[in-house]
Amino acid sequence: MIIEDNKSFLETIQDLLETKDFQVAAYTEGRNIAQNIAKEKPDLLMLDINLPGEDGFSICRQIKSAPETRALPIILMTGDATIDIDKGFALGADDCIFKPFDIDDVIARIKKLARRDPRVLLVEDDRKICEMVTAMLAEKHYDAKAVNDGRDIINVVKGFSPDLILLDISLQIPPDGIEICRLLKSDSETRKTPVVMLTANEDADSIEKCFAFGADDYLFKPFKTQDLLLRIKKYIEYSKNV
Repeated sequence: MIIEDNKSFLETIQDLLETKDFQVAAYTEGRNIAQNIAKEKPDLLMLDINLPGEDGFSICRQIKSAPETRALPIILMTGDATIDIDKGFALGADDCIFKPFDIDDVIARIKKLARRDPRVLLVEDDRKICEMVTAMLAEKHYDAKAVNDGRDIINVVKGFSPDLILLDISLQIPPDGIEICRLLKSDSETRKTPVVMLTANEDADSIEKCFAFGADDYLFKPFKTQDLLLRIKKYIEYSKNV
């Protein structure tokens, strides 16, 4: 997320970052910052200090004093070399860059700060499995989310931005896992996300259909915890290098 009141500069930063495959939410002011953070779920905030109305220092204080947002990394931005940057760091800012800046340097700083727990989305209608898997993944420092059916799955995936999807083939409420796999791998914004299918029976035809639609792997239920963790680690590490 970027908050910058100079629209041309904001558009330039946004374009540069998007060419490097970053997803960018851009705002020209910091009003409703808590709601916008909740909506966009950013991994990092680039915040101009000199904003009209509520300035960047005030916004930084607000974010870092709220329990639900204090962990969000903040990079302050300024073109004023005389500004008291130490004030920003005292408020909890994580870094500061001066304009004009080198985009490669900015990207390196973003990557350093925007490290988050890997996100895993589980699509599974067995609620006991959902509880078991999400609890186990939370202990291993994964950000895990479970949904019990695939309705509106594309928007669910785009909203959560998982690094991996665990997808049950046999879901009681349509669409089933095969169709969900097809939908995910047909959408330009979700097709690169690795999908590991979960199945309770050795249905070779169903598994082959999933592979035909782009599934990356499968795992039989009941599965061993170690096998699941190895699959998750393998495909999350793979996706980082794609």
